[in-house]
Amino acid sequence: MHWSFILVFAVLATLIFIAEVSPLEPSGSNTCTKSVSYTKTQTVTYIVSASKSYTTWCASLPPRCTKYRTYYYTKSRIESNTEQKIVRYCCSGYLQEDDHCTPICTSSCNNQGTCVSPNICDCNAGWMGSTCSTKCPEGRYGKGCSNKCVCKNGATCNKVDGSCLCTSGWQGSNCGSKCNEGRFGQNCTQSCKCKNGAKCNAVDGSCDCPPGYKGKTCEELCGNGKWGKSCFQNCSCMNGAKCLSATGQCICTPGWQGSNCDSKCDEGRFGQSCSESCKCKNGAQCNAVDGSCDCPPGYKGKTTRLFIDAKSGKLLVRERTSILTLLESVKRNGVICRRFVM
Repeated sequence: MHWSFILVFAVLATLIFIAEVSPLEPSGSNTCTKSVSYTKTQTVTYIVSASKSYTTWCASLPPRCTKYRTYYYTKSRIESNTEQKIVRYCCSGYLQEDDHCTPICTSSCNNQGTCVSPNICDCNAGWMGSTCSTKCPEGRYGKGCSNKCVCKNGATCNKVDGSCLCTSGWQGSNCGSKCNEGRFGQNCTQSCKCKNGAKCNAVDGSCDCPPGYKGKTCEELCGNGKWGKSCFQNCSCMNGAKCLSATGQCICTPGWQGSNCDSKCDEGRFGQSCSESCKCKNGAQCNAVDGSCDCPPGYKGKTTRLFIDAKSGKLLVRERTSILTLLESVKRNGVICRRFVM
């Protein structure tokens, strides 16, 4: 069977394009354009005709004739064409992310800022420099380090918002106030344990003992002959006098006087601080401690009101009194002294 092909090109209404898939073009600012060549491929369909022979009866000799029938069928082929188009792309220094262009900073702004233009960073509060790698200098804070810190007494200024972190012993928004009485430490959160009027150190809670006291919390008196601040002074008190640990002042025992209790009471005085007057009579010696009288020969009594004659031994009444009981008799230097309960 003989075939003949007649090529008939017919472009169908619907063309199937096989082309490269173009990437998503960026939009908005920081985009540039250019003309590019690209290959456009499409599938073209066309109709092909062919003839096929067959035999049939006819009025001839022999009575069989050859005839032809024409058939039509569709074929396709791929055609490629080079074309031009305008495309948008990110300008130099920008990188496409989805459908927009973002600037590129080689330093990544040290993760402390935002890249707003190629290699230009907008630093976060508390940071500065072209790459946002430098903290605000001492005493400055905020965006662009443009604000001045107001923290006092060695407090740390927050570089971001300017808040103050107080050192121990201080409080307040700018750390300008000392801890309240009886408080100490960071944020003044701890309670002082000082005693006997000692001053509490607001920083570490240590106790500044007043004169006369010692110990970690000033709970002990100086003692051991010491007095004054930190108990460094030596007491100079004598004759059993008590030394005041705060001032070193001597509290004399009865019968003694003077700044360090080294002098006996003056004649006719006795007792604590020699403040009392003796009542002894007839030349009797007064005991400076308790004021008791040491009767001279021939006298007796609490204040020697009775006299016994040395020659006759008779009792002479110098003052009006009554004798109740004779208790004892003693012969002393030829004089008889009798002690009576009056």
